[in-house]
Amino acid sequence: MWVVRLGVMAKTFQGMSKADTRPGAFRDVKTYDATYNYIMDGETLYYRKTANDTGALICLISKVGSSMWNFLLLKAARAEQYPDPDGRFRTSGHLAVLPIKASPMTYEFAINNFKVPRFAIVKHPLARLLSGYLGKVINNPTPSLWPRAFDPNTKLAGLIETMGGLTEAETFKNHFRLQSDQCAGKQQGIKPWTFLRVEEMASWYEDLLCSLGLSQAAASGWDQFQNVNNDLEKGAEGRSENPAALPWNRTHQSCFVSLGCGCKVDCNNRCANDTRNVSVRHGTFHHSTPQMEMYYDYELAARANNWAHRDLQLFNYRPWYPGMTMAETLINPM
Repeated sequence: MWVVRLGVMAKTFQGMSKADTRPGAFRDVKTYDATYNYIMDGETLYYRKTANDTGALICLISKVGSSMWNFLLLKAARAEQYPDPDGRFRTSGHLAVLPIKASPMTYEFAINNFKVPRFAIVKHPLARLLSGYLGKVINNPTPSLWPRAFDPNTKLAGLIETMGGLTEAETFKNHFRLQSDQCAGKQQGIKPWTFLRVEEMASWYEDLLCSLGLSQAAASGWDQFQNVNNDLEKGAEGRSENPAALPWNRTHQSCFVSLGCGCKVDCNNRCANDTRNVSVRHGTFHHSTPQMEMYYDYELAARANNWAHRDLQLFNYRPWYPGMTMAETLINPM
């Protein structure tokens, strides 16, 4: 059963762009008008595999596995270049055009149709913040994505202090904006979002794939990402891994996500609840979580929790502090 939380604000649609609309075309974000036809982090996406699909509204957010989910959606919709003829993903899915486009009229129909599901994938804000810091400040410094006036020499503590002094959401790039300031915090029409917390992926993964028709696309063709596979924290056990022991190169996995009963998702015969959590393995998600104890002390975590209080409240997370497992932060777990 889906766990539904209520979002806020309404989505208004804009006019269609006259720019290049080829499937897979990669364009400057400034040329976009009807953003629901493009895969843009932080914006609502109206996804359909075929023109006859009812489809779904989807919210993907930077540092919540959006790059991999972009690839999966584009592959399932048979978008050109996803994957390339040799089976590899070389073109970023960010800002890609969806093969099945919607008009303002069809989008307006979708947001006011109770039969159209709405899925927003979210993550504990402190884990997501650390992921952004490690990815865009430490491992691949990208100053264009940093909050205004941030000095990287001040490290994670300086990043949190900088963001705490900036009150307007538009002063942040999406990687460091709260999820509640992006599409997940904006209710789409007459129906609230279904929030899917990545910490509970084992509980909702099959349902999401079957709802969107993604099971076949997810079953194989993901070998190029095998070197970054890692074990998801075991939500049922509340166990976190030692970062040094993570199996980055330990196994060969060709599917998008493997549950305890394997790679194949059979929509007519779901994986048993007691089997799902045995081992959850996937591509590039969730790397930062096992390292939280290394970067946050109690005082820094308290400051970060204060900054992220809107995310914590909207997505039903408890504040995280050193010594806690991520499972302990989940209010009303699935």
